[in-house]
Amino acid sequence: MLRVRLALDESQDPPVIHSITLTGDFFMHPEEAIEDLEQRLVGAPWEAEAIRARVEAFYENDVQVIGAEVADLVHIIMSAQGQE
Repeated sequence: MLRVRLALDESQDPPVIHSITLTGDFFMHPEEAIEDLEQRLVGAPWEAEAIRARVEAFYENDVQVIGAEVADLVHIIMSAQGQE
């Protein structure tokens, strides 16, 4: 189970992620890497491909994520605002 809380800055076109918090039943090593992912997503345009690119770049680092793939994270993030 993955959960996301986010706020969009809708004053821009397209809107961008203003803040985001990811929680749920997944493991990440190192644990503090989740903060890096959240920081990478702040400022991302609210478009699935832009978000996917940032998540993929995150996965390219020396980070191990168990229980969530790139597609899972993109899906849950886009679902947070009813878009996918």
